[in-house]
Amino acid sequence: MNFTRKIARLLLLNRHYFPVAQLFLSLSLMFGTWIVYLPSITEKLGMDEGQLGVALLSAAIGSLISTWIGNKLSKKIGEGKLALLGVLGMTLFIFSYFLATSFLQLSLLMFLFGLTSGIMQIGLNTVVTTIEQRDNIAIMSSCHAWFSLGGMLSAGFGTVLMIMLNNPLLHIGIAAAIVLLMQLLSYPKFLSLNQSIELEREMKTAPRIKNPRLWALAVVAVTAMVSEGAIADWSGLYLRDVTMAPAAQLGLGYAGFSMMMTLGRFCGDYFSTRLGPWQILLNGFLVSLIGLLFVFTGSTWAALSGFALVGAGFSILVPEAYRLSTKIAGVSPSSGIAFMAGAGYIGFLGGPVLIGTIANHADLRAGFLFVLFLILIGLVAAFILKLRHINSPWLNVILLRIKKSV
Repeated sequence: MNFTRKIARLLLLNRHYFPVAQLFLSLSLMFGTWIVYLPSITEKLGMDEGQLGVALLSAAIGSLISTWIGNKLSKKIGEGKLALLGVLGMTLFIFSYFLATSFLQLSLLMFLFGLTSGIMQIGLNTVVTTIEQRDNIAIMSSCHAWFSLGGMLSAGFGTVLMIMLNNPLLHIGIAAAIVLLMQLLSYPKFLSLNQSIELEREMKTAPRIKNPRLWALAVVAVTAMVSEGAIADWSGLYLRDVTMAPAAQLGLGYAGFSMMMTLGRFCGDYFSTRLGPWQILLNGFLVSLIGLLFVFTGSTWAALSGFALVGAGFSILVPEAYRLSTKIAGVSPSSGIAFMAGAGYIGFLGGPVLIGTIANHADLRAGFLFVLFLILIGLVAAFILKLRHINSPWLNVILLRIKKSV
């Protein structure tokens, strides 16, 4: 299609935009390579499931702290320098995972990774926002597609490379070298971006926490990230235990989900421009809802199709929430992105644990019913956001009555 060729040409060949897209690719290449070796590293260090949970929690705590630090740093040094600082720190700490000699060392390194990767995500998403506003162009969803693509590459080709090299340190060293080379070639194109500093001078009293539209967007982000994390962690078990799929098909649910998410993000900017961002949020939740209904049929092939549809629906939700959070009056772009990042981390990290708890007390079907419930909440939030955007009179009356009653 013309729009997919246009997006590919824009991000691959335009020297102004690919240097930004590669930041997303760099994060997923390093993280995906680490995930490939996660079982072997925990085995080498003699860690049990409980210790691994503590280490992962350390990364989550670092990520949550980073939403506050990253917002402050962005306004001090600018989003371009923040993005470069984050990608260099993220690369260093993931490489250091492979040198860890104890559970405590790995936990500390994972905390530092969470801190720097969170800072990086605030920086790189703010960089994209600055470029979108400067050039009057939409590339947020396409840039997030590079993160999804990097995850697929590191999981697919990374597994092949793991077998060929049989040397974890060399493997992560190659990934780190590729990332550092991309930064060396790309940093002049984004390092000088500092819109966050300029906006901070104009918006010193931004009422971020009290902004209802920002909270509604946070609901969209949380529901999408909880559901995304749940499908990433539990789709294979659902196919095995509920649809009784054979072992050879257990990975197809997440594979279809990931592929459609990547393709959907590459096309997301086009649809956002054509349909409008608020309609895109509604459509995304509707497609996800239809997909999840397919999953509940109990048929393996219907479930596989359903997971793919859910991936297509979810693909545009988080990038669009990031983009919209930067356009709220009285809220600086870095503050809006930091708020979305914090909400997203809570959803992505806490969601799978919550689904697992529900599944443990009932079954996986009940866990996925909770995902369905979250999608419905997100759909309502998206509907309210759209009505607020078009200034619906009856919604304003309802909200006014609610405010008076409170």
